Parts: sequence; C-alpha cells; structure tokens
Amino acid sequence: MLAELSDRLHLRTRGYQILENLHGNFGRVLLVKDLQDGAKKVVKYPNPKIVCYYNFAEGGLRGFVDDDLPERIEHIETEIEVLRRLSGVKGIARMLEHSKIPVSWFYSLFNILCYNPRNEKYFSLSKKQARQQALEKMRRFVTCREVPMIVKQYIKGRQLGEGLGNRGYSNKIRGKENQEFLLNAIRAMHEKGINWKDPYERNIIITEDGKPWIVDIG
Repeated sequence: MLAELSDRLHLRTRGYQILENLHGNFGRVLLVKDLQDGAKKVVKYPNPKIVCYYNFAEGGLRGFVDDDLPERIEHIETEIEVLRRLSGVKGIARMLEHSKIPVSWFYSLFNILCYNPRNEKYFSLSKKQARQQALEKMRRFVTCREVPMIVKQYIKGRQLGEGLGNRGYSNKIRGKENQEFLLNAIRAMHEKGINWKDPYERNIIITEDGKPWIVDIG
C-alpha cells in the first residue's frame, strides 16, 4: 500500500521514502524519510475522498459523492502561503518545500460501495440526474491538473493531552518558559494578521524537552 502510494506521488523520485500514513482531514499526512540526509519529514497533500455508489440490484450508478477537491486544494494552498509568512517563527513546524503532484493518480482511489435501498434519503436523485451530476463533478475534477504538496519539519513528541510518551516525558506544557514559547508563536501569528483556525490539542506536540510546537495551523 505505502509503496504503491509512493509511486503515485512520485515521492521516491523526489528523494523521499514513506514510513507511515498519519492520515489527516483536509490534507492527507505522511511521515517520510529524506533519502539524502536520513531526516524524518512530513508530507501533506489534499485528501482525496471520492466515492461511487453502485446499485447491484439495478446494475447501475445510483449516486455520486465527492468532497470537492478544489476546496481541498485551496485549503492546502492557503496553508502554503501562511507557512511562508511564518517562516522563521520559533514554535511552529516550518515548511521545508512545496511543489505540485499530478492529479491523475487520484482516479485509482475510487471506492465502489453497495447501495442500501433502506438509506433512500441519501439517494433521492433519479438515475439520469445522478449520472449527470456525476459527470459534472468529474468535469470539475479533471480541470485540476495538479495538486499542491507540502514538505514540513517533523516534530517528534506527543500530542498535548495524550498521556506519557514512551520515555515517560510529560504531555503537558510545564513551566513558564515553555508556556511563553507557545504564546510567542501565537503572538507572531497575530502580528502577521494570521488567525489560528485549529487551536486543538492534537495540533500541538510536546517534545522531550517539554517545548510545545504548533504542527498544524489549519
């Protein structure tokens, strides 16, 4: 699975090896190894969620759902611009590079699911309407020739509020110095006119030395 994903994203030709799928919401997040220096890094790109529903009883397309790839692309492009503006700010995982990947590989990620006639409320369209809607969504989809990809600094540690790490270090922000470390990062965002949209515990990593790092600015 990871090897196939690496080929589709052309990551090995870019000098990266996938170590783990870290999932993600608007963006799929991968932990990778830089094949030149051996350093761990994070790769993020729009998360494809495209689903075809197939009615096996009638033998045809019943409905089509996607998560609006253009919106996901815009989300990642906005993150690229924000990280560029925050370059050099301590306490925020920095962007190392960004590039484009071909959109064609998304087609192989379709999931065919069995239509459940008892779930009619999700499929109120006629077959003709569903087919037309599917074609329209596909037309919008194929206009996106490339999608953005970010390579970010990997911050090793535990999510805030997650419990003790493998080495027993705390998951809490301890000490005035470390609290100030986080506040300075947030203050830098505000000074640059950036609103942190996702101030959740999962987006703050506590490193072994107790410092809180913001790893996702939303």
